[in-house]
Amino acid sequence: MVVAYDNRGIGTNEGIRFKSAKTRGGFVSDVLIRGLKLDKVRLPFTFTLDWNPSFSYATIPPGIQNIPRHWVVLATPVLPPERGLCEFRNITIEDVEVTGARQIFSATGLPDKVIRNVKWINVNAQGEAAGVIEFAPDWSMTNVKLQTRDGLAVRTSNNTNVDTPSVAKQ
Repeated sequence: MVVAYDNRGIGTNEGIRFKSAKTRGGFVSDVLIRGLKLDKVRLPFTFTLDWNPSFSYATIPPGIQNIPRHWVVLATPVLPPERGLCEFRNITIEDVEVTGARQIFSATGLPDKVIRNVKWINVNAQGEAAGVIEFAPDWSMTNVKLQTRDGLAVRTSNNTNVDTPSVAKQ
C-alpha cells in the first residue's frame, strides 16, 4: 500500500497525477491520499493511461549509431500489446481542499484498461470547470462538493457505477 498524508501544492501545473503509457504494463493499486491541500494548481487530479504519446512511443531514427541500451528498451514494442497496459485500481483520496483550479478532474482510462474503484471522500474543490471522467467504472464520491465558474457537472463517458459530485456555480 502507498500512503500520502498532509501534502500541499501551491501554483503547480498538476497536483495528484497517475500516468502511464500503453507500453509500460504493471499496476498502481491500494493507494491512500489524505489531507491534501492544493492552491492555484491548474489540474488537481489527473489520471491517464496514454501519457504523452510523442515521448512514450518514440522510435529510433534509422542510421543512429551507438544507441544507448535504455533507448532500445523504450523503443521495443511490447508483445502482445495487452501486456503493455497498466492498471490503476483501488485508490482512495480523502479530506481534500482545492482552490483556484482550472479543471478539477482529468481522468481518462482506455477501452481495454479502465481506471477502477477510485473512492473520493470529503473533497471540497473550487475551479473554473469540473472536468471529465472517462473509461473509469466504480468511482464513489462521498461528500464531494465542487464550485465552478460555469456550474456544469463533471462530463462522464464510457463508465458504469460512477458517482458524480455536487456542483454549484461560483
